[in-house]
Amino acid sequence: MNSLKLPRLSRISVVPALAAMLLAVGCSSDSDEPEETEVTESPRAEDPAAGEEPEAEPGAADDIEALEQLYLDYNARLVEMENAGNADGALLEEYAELTVREGESARIRQLVQEGFSRQGEPEIFDVTVEVTGDSAVIQSCVDTANWEPLFEGEPIDREYNGPVPGIVKATRGESGWLISEHPQTADEATISCT
Repeated sequence: MNSLKLPRLSRISVVPALAAMLLAVGCSSDSDEPEETEVTESPRAEDPAAGEEPEAEPGAADDIEALEQLYLDYNARLVEMENAGNADGALLEEYAELTVREGESARIRQLVQEGFSRQGEPEIFDVTVEVTGDSAVIQSCVDTANWEPLFEGEPIDREYNGPVPGIVKATRGESGWLISEHPQTADEATISCT
């Protein structure tokens, strides 16, 4: 996977969907033998006990990879914005729909007005992606131990209870995938980070 804009931001542990897709694709041959000969000679065809791997939908692995990268890049930009106290929603334009950009911009603006910011960065891991047509749900575990909240530049005492689930929704449009919803709580998350 490509490196992130903030390389230290994430440790990803995801199912290699691309590998599964490549395993499902048959090999081609330049010889004159018919393809059926190759199939009947394959170990999988001879061994009925060997489980058949389901064939991935065309483009599914590409969508999952694109959505994982979108999620990580989006979060990296949010961290930059919150750390710098920069509420310019235009910085999220390539990652999120207008309503999400406006919501995150308003949230960061309010934090800045109240004297809050952050330093460091969270660790994002165990990213999972579920795609249904042109919609997707992206979840991960977010560890904020090294993303310290500050009040007027000074660290704040806080109760830290370990990694928590993070969740966003994405929609595919004409220009590709964009984050379409970013709930402020993880109530909808179906993963556990404990």
